[in-house]
Amino acid sequence: MSSYKDYTTVVANDYGYDLEGAIVDSDDKVVDLSDCTLKIIISEPEATRPKIETTATVTSPATSGLWSFTVRPGDFDVGDKTYDVEIEIHRTTPEAVLTAYGGTIYVKSEAPEMEYELQDRLISLEVEAI
Repeated sequence: MSSYKDYTTVVANDYGYDLEGAIVDSDDKVVDLSDCTLKIIISEPEATRPKIETTATVTSPATSGLWSFTVRPGDFDVGDKTYDVEIEIHRTTPEAVLTAYGGTIYVKSEAPEMEYELQDRLISLEVEAI
């Protein structure tokens, strides 16, 4: 299994890529996600409402404990913010709802665009007659 960390950094206004993660128990053993559906909840610390609350995908094979979520336009539209990540695990057999937590996403600001005003960048040159 790949090595996953409990935080990641993304760039504001980027989208169309997958965030991926692994769910492990307190003994650092993979949680079997067979017969489970997942809800990803991404919130600012201490927020009363989540920024994102939607379905995450169980990655095949489900026994790997892996999940993914495709970032959509507007999901991370503001830079210099930190979000907590939780995954609600809805298991059908035996029926249970569990919450995996402990992940963090930092959204860094977009790379600044370089804007130049032409009139401020003109250089005066003298040309000698040939």
